[in-house]
Amino acid sequence: MEKYFIFLKVISVLLSEVAIAFYLIMIFSFYGNLGNLNFVNNILISTIFMVIIPVAAIVVFNKQVILEMGLIERNQRTKFYLTNLISYGIASFIFYYFNNLIMLKITLSFIFTLFILFLINFRWKISLHGAGIAIGTMVLFLNFGFISVIAFALFPLIYWLRLKLKAHNIYQLLAGSLVGFAATYIIFVSI
Repeated sequence: MEKYFIFLKVISVLLSEVAIAFYLIMIFSFYGNLGNLNFVNNILISTIFMVIIPVAAIVVFNKQVILEMGLIERNQRTKFYLTNLISYGIASFIFYYFNNLIMLKITLSFIFTLFILFLINFRWKISLHGAGIAIGTMVLFLNFGFISVIAFALFPLIYWLRLKLKAHNIYQLLAGSLVGFAATYIIFVSI
């Protein structure tokens, strides 16, 4: 039974908001207009500020390796939200400077979503996994159209995983997804 839950946690990590950011980095490093950045520099900058720093913050603040934010109590999440907001903010300035519009929109989508989740988190635990998959799906849909509908198939899997791990209830998952969809749509249509 323990191996089963370890397997579920590993799959959950592979579908976390940080992992979704990494998948978007890889997709748009090869298929996006990167402005004045080449794909190697885009991957390095994006991975440092959108993956490595957020994951490192979890390890540093908890003084141990925790595979995901869902295992961190609501009242302990503030410092992680702030670290991610600052890290994504720095990435946004870099992408703006190098005229990398697609990565700027992606980082701003994460910032807008994380800021809303940060505020909600003071009162209620909300799902970063739900928000992450919603951001990723909306970014793919707005850039590639209906071919990206396959990403919607991940929602039931992520919801089932998070419910099975008792990390969230259905309302927290739905709310996180709604925030991710709305924030990403607003960013992409307004910039």
